[in-house]
Amino acid sequence: MGNLYFQYRDGFPDNLNKVFIETETKNQITYADLEKHSAAYSVGFEKLGLNRGIELPCKSTNL
Repeated sequence: MGNLYFQYRDGFPDNLNKVFIETETKNQITYADLEKHSAAYSVGFEKLGLNRGIELPCKSTNL
């Protein structure tokens, strides 16, 4: 499957300050924010001892 983030990253605009999504409360999240948060999660997973390539289950609470 490869790195899903990199597959998404290839579709980001050149200007990462563009808005990726705006919430109902008008909070805006930019592509740069996604970069920053992705890196933070990566570091956190490494600190937990999770190896690269491990599959993590996800659950959406917004169904």
